[in-house]
Amino acid sequence: MATPTPINIEVALLEGGANIDTALKVTIDYYDVVADAPSPKSINTVDDLDINLGPIYWWGIDMGESFLAAGIGVFAGTDVVITVEGYEPLVFTNVSSNITGTFNLVKTPTAGEASILEYSITPSAHEGDPIAVEVRIQNIGTDSAIFAIAIDNDTEIPIGYGRIELFRTANQISWFTLSEEHPMPNRDLNLRIEVGHVDDFVLDYFESLVNWQEADPLLDNGPPVLSIIRVQQGTYSMKLPYIYRGEDMAQWTTSFSPIDLSNYISTGILSFWLYISNESELYSNSAFWIYLNKGGTFVRYVFTRAELSQGWNLLQKNMSDYANMSPTFSWNGVDGILLDIGAQGSFDMYIDDLKIIL
Repeated sequence: MATPTPINIEVALLEGGANIDTALKVTIDYYDVVADAPSPKSINTVDDLDINLGPIYWWGIDMGESFLAAGIGVFAGTDVVITVEGYEPLVFTNVSSNITGTFNLVKTPTAGEASILEYSITPSAHEGDPIAVEVRIQNIGTDSAIFAIAIDNDTEIPIGYGRIELFRTANQISWFTLSEEHPMPNRDLNLRIEVGHVDDFVLDYFESLVNWQEADPLLDNGPPVLSIIRVQQGTYSMKLPYIYRGEDMAQWTTSFSPIDLSNYISTGILSFWLYISNESELYSNSAFWIYLNKGGTFVRYVFTRAELSQGWNLLQKNMSDYANMSPTFSWNGVDGILLDIGAQGSFDMYIDDLKIIL
C-alpha cells in the first residue's frame, strides 16, 4: 500500500534578492495519497498556518529573509507547486525529497504592463569604476512604449541614462541598457529597477531610424542620421541636416504600419523636442510643419517662427489644433509622418521624443 512521502519545505522566497511582503497569501499545491493513488491537495497560509501543528509552520521574516516552512506528505514522484499571490508559480517536479533553498520569484504580469525577465549589473567595483546595468523586459498586452529606470535607493536619483522609453510591440522581449559608465560611489550601491508602460502614445523616440529618409532627394539636404550629441530622451535623437543650395525648404519622411489615432483627437497633445543650431538662418516667416499622413491624404500642424529659437524647443500642439486637413483624411489608419521646414542658410536640427501626450 502506498503511503505519503514526508516532505519538509524550507525556502526563502525573494524578488530580485529583496524580501516579498509576507502578508501575501502563499498556496502549496501537491498530490497526497488516497487509495494508493495520487490525489490533488491544496493548502495556504490563510487557512493552514499553525506554528505548532502545521501543515504550514511559518510564513514571515526569518533570519532577515521572507521564509516559508511547511511539512506535507506527497505521492512520491509527483509535482509540488508553491505560489505567492501576485507571482508566477514555483514548480518542483518529481518530488521525493525535502525542498530547501533560496528562490527569486517573478511577478505575474497583466495586460498593459512590462515584466522584468532578467537583469545584469556589474557585480563589484571600486570607487570611480564604471557600473553597467542592463535589463531584459517583456512588453505585455498591447503595442506600447515601455520604460525602464535604475534608481539609487540611497539617494533616490536615477543612474546612467536615466529613464529609457522605447516603443515595443505586444509581448516583444528586448534588452534595455540603463547604464554603461556610471561611476561607482564611495559606498555600497543599492539599486532598484522600475519598468512599466508609458501612458503617452509614442510616434517615434528616434532610438533607430526605421524608414526615415529625405522626402525629395533633389533638395540634397542629406539623410537623417542618429545622433548622441543632442539628446532629450533615451540614447539618441535624429539629426536633420539642412544644407542650403538655393532652395528654401527641406523635408524628411517615414512610413509605418497603420495606426488609429481617432481616440486622441479631443484630449491628445502632439509633443516633441526640436533643436536648432543657428536660428539666424531662419526667415522671419519660417515655420516647422509636421504632417501626419494616410495614403495620399494628410493633417498638418504648424509651429511658427515665434515658437522656434536657438537650442532646444519643446513644441506642443493640441491634436485638435491642426492648420489644415485633406478632405478625405481619416484618423484611423495614419501610416506616415513628414517633417518640413523653410530657411535661408545651412544649419543642423535634431528632433527627439515625438509623441502624443494623453
